[in-house]
Amino acid sequence: MSNIGRPPQVNIRMPNEVRESLKCIANTQDRSMNYVIVKALKEYIDRNSEALTTGNSQGL
Repeated sequence: MSNIGRPPQVNIRMPNEVRESLKCIANTQDRSMNYVIVKALKEYIDRNSEALTTGNSQGL
């Protein structure tokens, strides 16, 4: 089996209540938990992109 073209996996720790909330959201939207997590991270990055480009970490 090959992972060519697939992004690498990342393992993270999260509180059970966060995991359960993500699971509920994913089920309600008929999406995977991965989709919900990636979407949330992208939205967070978009909201804080000025901090990334200016080096101002207060927004993060």
